[in-house]
Amino acid sequence: MTETYDSIAPATPPPIPPAPAPDWFSRLLVPAAESAGWLKLLSVVIFGVGVLTALTIIGLLIAWLYIWIGVLLWQASERASRAQLTRDPVQLVEYLGKVRTLIVIAGVATIVHLAAAVLFVSLALALGWMAALMHSIPG
Repeated sequence: MTETYDSIAPATPPPIPPAPAPDWFSRLLVPAAESAGWLKLLSVVIFGVGVLTALTIIGLLIAWLYIWIGVLLWQASERASRAQLTRDPVQLVEYLGKVRTLIVIAGVATIVHLAAAVLFVSLALALGWMAALMHSIPG
């Protein structure tokens, strides 16, 4: 028994998701474009801090981080400005990618600084305790 093409039920198409509001992209562009100037200012300041930090011997160890952050801030600013001028969603996605990278760097730096603070406070307490113990020994 063979089935004919007419006896096969047509497949139902998948439901079409509702279209976003027509101004959703414009609403996303506004905060990005408004942040562009501040990002450039912060970029120049952070980059300058990186250059000044690199002038010291110890500063060479961390200056690259400031310079990297300054470059990322500048790039994010450029992407935000281009996204608004060209209304290109790819530029907005790149802007958000740069901001994400900045947030990850800030998070890792915060964890490293907190760990270093705990280590140094613990070391200071241990050294203080040892000094008190040595002072209490007669002799």
